[in-house]
This record gives sequence, structure tokens and C-alpha cells, in this order.
Amino acid sequence: MPFFWSQHYDVPINYVGHAEKWDELTIDGRRRGQGLSAALHAHGRVLAVASIYRDVESLKAEVMMELAAGA
Repeated sequence: MPFFWSQHYDVPINYVGHAEKWDELTIDGRRRGQGLSAALHAHGRVLAVASIYRDVESLKAEVMMELAAGA
């Protein structure tokens, strides 16, 4: 499963999966300190997840996407 992470000053950004096109975006979290995750979906399937301050959520999304892909 493709992934990357980046650190911009004190803000870690994680991205797992790959989505060139999607038909739905779900966002969880909006408050400072709570973190944020955004999932890109196509036809009801999660293709990629981007997150800030949610490392565990990114790792769980990676496992779920690998299982869904039959890896």
C-alpha cells in the first residue's frame, strides 16, 4: 500500500493509499489538537486517507485497505 508522511514545522501529515479520482470525501475532526482525517472514496470503497495527528488511524486505514485489496 503506498504511503508517505511529511513534517511541516510541528504538523505531521500522513497519506496512505492512492486516489486519482474519487466520488466522496469524508472528514473527521476539525478542532485544533483533535487532529483531522480525510478519506477519499470511490463507489463506497476507501481509496486513500490523509491525516494530521492521527497516526494510529492512518495505520488502521492501511490495514483495512490491504485487506480489501486481498493483499
